[in-house]
Amino acid sequence: MRRTFADIQIAKEEAERIAVKLERGHRTAAAMSNADADAFGAAVAELAQLGDRKVPLNVAVKEYVGAVKLLNGGSLMEAAKFYASRRPTMQTVVSTSDAVEEFLKAKEGDGVGVRYLQDVRSRLRRFAKTFAAPLSSLTSDTMEKWLREVAAHPRTRNNFRQHVVTLFRWARDKGYLPREAQTEADRLPLAKDRGGDVGIFSSEDLAKLLNLADDTLRPYLAIRAFAGVRDSEMRRLTWKNIRFDQGVIEIRAGQAKTSSRRLIPILPNLEAWLQEYRTAQDRIGYANSERIARKLAADNGISWVHNGLRHGFGSHRLAVTKNAAQVAHEMGNTERMVHAHYKELVTEAEGNAWFSICPTGPKNIVSMKKEKAA
Repeated sequence: MRRTFADIQIAKEEAERIAVKLERGHRTAAAMSNADADAFGAAVAELAQLGDRKVPLNVAVKEYVGAVKLLNGGSLMEAAKFYASRRPTMQTVVSTSDAVEEFLKAKEGDGVGVRYLQDVRSRLRRFAKTFAAPLSSLTSDTMEKWLREVAAHPRTRNNFRQHVVTLFRWARDKGYLPREAQTEADRLPLAKDRGGDVGIFSSEDLAKLLNLADDTLRPYLAIRAFAGVRDSEMRRLTWKNIRFDQGVIEIRAGQAKTSSRRLIPILPNLEAWLQEYRTAQDRIGYANSERIARKLAADNGISWVHNGLRHGFGSHRLAVTKNAAQVAHEMGNTERMVHAHYKELVTEAEGNAWFSICPTGPKNIVSMKKEKAA
């Protein structure tokens, strides 16, 4: 190849540059054939299609070779097409506060329970107030730091986390976050909740409490103790949920904390406590039954145990049935939770004693022995 220059100094500099390249081992380029030069030109032209994303030919070749090695004989183009078809996409950028409000409106439209809606509204609005930024910009690190600041107790932190995870998964389905990818909220670690000792009433204290209660409070206590219904669920139940003819208590999805319908058997001693209420209507118990029950216990020297009625059912029921799956279903819980909280908490004999607590007859009625027929 012959080249001409208008300036002798420029010509010398170019000659020196070529000589240096040859000296450094670039003899291949210097000895390039016409076919090789054509291939080089074609390759450079292909790379030019990337526009501003300029990639040197040697870098492109290096990446190509590396990709082919990883594919172990597979087609690089087919691999690229597969990735492109599944690559996460995001349609809309939405602020955290707007996402939270839209999520709450959707949940309200779904007819979730009032207590759940109150809880999720309180926690997520607090979350949105802290993070005044696009939802897609939040990272697991910043959210984990916030969780540790806002909730010191592991269980409280996990409750906050669960609502945030639900929000992020909803946002992903709406296209506010990349689809088909793990969300940043999913990366949040669960706090190690070792819980504490589960408190329950003694059979003696429960029997005393039931007999001290008035006609309105008594069925509330009995259903919680002998069917394991949550206080929040009791507030939504009416006597229509007590199916005496079928021997079950129906907790409808809209009444359950878990939004899942379940049927709880009416055990013999519970049926005895509820017998006189077969024709009752409307609400079961008072609007603030637990507060009234706590006062009744305190006034009569009985130590009130937080959630002791439900815990009492779970622990004694598991001791009698030996069936964690059955108890989990009846309580609207998981087998893991049943094992963690109620396993071997009481003996089978204590369980039988719990479910043998029955109402005593009125004091002004005396049982008469039947005379034998002559």
